[in-house]
Amino acid sequence: MEAQNSHEIATLQNLIHLEYDAIEAYKEAIERLSDANYRARFEEFLLDQRAHVADLGAHMKSLGEDPPEFGDVKSMWTVGKVVVGNFVGDSAILKAMKSNEEATCAAYEKVAQEDISSALQRIVTKNLHDQARHRAWMVDEIENH
Repeated sequence: MEAQNSHEIATLQNLIHLEYDAIEAYKEAIERLSDANYRARFEEFLLDQRAHVADLGAHMKSLGEDPPEFGDVKSMWTVGKVVVGNFVGDSAILKAMKSNEEATCAAYEKVAQEDISSALQRIVTKNLHDQARHRAWMVDEIENH
């Protein structure tokens, strides 16, 4: 049980860092997007990311550990893709954010295949559903506009 808890805590830390990175990327994207509809949609997605941090953090606290309160080194790369996108407009920002969502989905998909508690599995499944919804919206916008 101890080994599973330590694995689950490490998994939670990684996912929380990833979510904080996503939060920063969304904040940067929202500031740089010119299309008001895109900004509104990204605000909704930002709320999802914040809810993910809260849910993952609450589960981590239930295991007796304090959750991280910020992202990690990857955030510079995640946010950097969005900042660079500013030079070529909303389309590039959407593509950068889609790339971020693909990485986030991949991380959640990997965790979903691991031997984790049913409580964490429920959180991971919900968060993965949200991330896949974000990614699908971005793919649709990129392909149809």
